[in-house]
Amino acid sequence: MIDGVNLLLSERLKIERMAKGWSLAQLSEKSQVSRAMISRIERGEVSATASLLAKLADAYGLALADLFAPRHPRNVVSPLRRRSEQTVWQDPSSGYSRRAIVNSAPSCPLNVVEIDFPAGATVLFDHSGDGGQKQNVWLLEGSLRMTIGEDIYDMCPGDCLTMALDRPLAFHNPGNRPARYAVILWSTTKPDALTP
Repeated sequence: MIDGVNLLLSERLKIERMAKGWSLAQLSEKSQVSRAMISRIERGEVSATASLLAKLADAYGLALADLFAPRHPRNVVSPLRRRSEQTVWQDPSSGYSRRAIVNSAPSCPLNVVEIDFPAGATVLFDHSGDGGQKQNVWLLEGSLRMTIGEDIYDMCPGDCLTMALDRPLAFHNPGNRPARYAVILWSTTKPDALTP
């Protein structure tokens, strides 16, 4: 049985597919994820890995972080988003956990995510988009090796790396203790509400 966050994810993925008018076969072709796996994810039978979710998000033209945000955000009364209100999800493959701090909205096309990354863990993302999504990875604790295409960056606490999501990415924690980092992600194709 999958948890509530994964159940919401499975429903969101199905809603996105239906909104596009795509069959499972069409989404499978666009995402390079098997039709059977997409069906099992949408039915809530399995928890998708971060790599699979990224492939599906790319097929929809979304950032991975967008899948964790409400499709039609409600009007928020308070500007304060308490820790207890922030969605937490754990990748079943690597064990990393992500906390959605800020979710993209029409008034602010920005996502901020906090990641707790286990020692020795590796996660691969096969981004092949047009570079319309960019992100900063800001290492707060531990160590992190980022591979972007052919380029390798070894990061120490306080380092910040900027990248377009248009090439394969690998996150690896080479250390013997967990790493913690923030991902700040934005779309370069949405109107930029952050500049005057």
